Amino acid sequence: MNRKWRKFTLAALICGTMLRIALALVNDEANDDHLSVIRVMAYENRIPEKDEFKEAFQPKLYHGTVAALFRILRPESQRAETILAQLVSCLAGFFALLIAYRFFTGELVLSAKTRFQSFGILALNPPLIGINAQATNDSFVILFASAAFHFGWRFFQNYRRKDFWWMLGFAVLAALSKGTGLVVFFAMMSVFAIILWWTAINHRFPRSTMAVYGACFFGIYAVLVPNLGPYWAHYRKQGSAVAINKEPNPLPASAFGETFLTFRIGELLRNPILKIGPYSLPDNQPSLWSELYARSQFIRFDSWPPGWRLPNENLSQVRQWVNSSSLYEGRLILLFALLPVLLVLCGFMRTLICAARTLVIPQRSKFASVDWLVLFTTIGYILFIVAVRLRFENFGAMKAIYIYPGFLAFLTLFARECDRFYRWCENQTALRFTCDTIMNSLLFLYVLTVVTLVGQLTFRVYS
Repeated sequence: MNRKWRKFTLAALICGTMLRIALALVNDEANDDHLSVIRVMAYENRIPEKDEFKEAFQPKLYHGTVAALFRILRPESQRAETILAQLVSCLAGFFALLIAYRFFTGELVLSAKTRFQSFGILALNPPLIGINAQATNDSFVILFASAAFHFGWRFFQNYRRKDFWWMLGFAVLAALSKGTGLVVFFAMMSVFAIILWWTAINHRFPRSTMAVYGACFFGIYAVLVPNLGPYWAHYRKQGSAVAINKEPNPLPASAFGETFLTFRIGELLRNPILKIGPYSLPDNQPSLWSELYARSQFIRFDSWPPGWRLPNENLSQVRQWVNSSSLYEGRLILLFALLPVLLVLCGFMRTLICAARTLVIPQRSKFASVDWLVLFTTIGYILFIVAVRLRFENFGAMKAIYIYPGFLAFLTLFARECDRFYRWCENQTALRFTCDTIMNSLLFLYVLTVVTLVGQLTFRVYS
């Protein structure tokens, strides 16, 4: 039985990789224009000013990597440049999958079936596949933040020096890829702080050693990231290290309740796509959690990039079928994904309660350092999403890809709770069969919706 699930897990890795490559080869658009920055760096041998392009404020690790390849390989057309840049993102996505595969099969103590389901949710997640097939810096920050978390997990378990340096190196690379990588730094510094405080109470860890590691992590990071990235320059010019090329439009106080206290699954099931004729959701749709849920599950929900929208004018019979089937795919995905999301929420609440008990009665706690890493990473990315929503009222400003650098933390919560759930219903065959059917159907629909998108883009390219 375990061998069968291991084969399924490996099959998810192979399938996820093939879907990323296929989409990267037929796609020619991205959520944001990073190629203009890359072309200036490659062909004009300079770094553009922050306001020169919309994405010029971003850290330049991805842009510099692709620009170097442009200078070496000399693509002969803009489409060739786009494909090359997308394949770099695709490669980063593949390495992120390898890290996740190693994490779920080697670090977490789980049943073979839970390993498959946890890894499958990640490897086959359509929006993540979509971002790994675009010419953006998101795949880089997802890769390096995930690697930092992986080695952080190993370090906070065994306190090996080698793991510490890998953790630090990848945390630096994450911040040099995109601002969302900074969350990993704050999460890890929070773990160092809680360990030092915890040690002072129950003497479980070598306090002096942890103080040295924490100071070293903070010092090296504080020297490298602000100077190698754009953060120090942004602070000197604009008074903010994370300044962007967009004027904030703060969420009005009157919308707080509707934004943060609602989850409109019924509306999502009726309208599973943001903008497509009669299926449009309003532009000012306020529910943050509905928005985050749909964007992280259904690749069509955003209707962006423009070429990824479902055809809604002058439809041929084939395109009408694609349109209709994709809407049903979206509804089913949003319905079935409620199960893993519910397990993540249960895992988060359980972890939060255990952490609170640890703070009250630390001597009796079994809450480990890695549990703090999971908790702080999860909270960090949730707070990041909330901060973005508070700063920008516009519905389109919030993107689910902002939380993807922390996917190992979220999926750790899912995996542990999923294992606990299956143990609880071990003798309830009907319940276990129902849950297995939901999870397997969700993974199948993940694959189907990406295949449909690849087919649509292939038809557009070669028609």
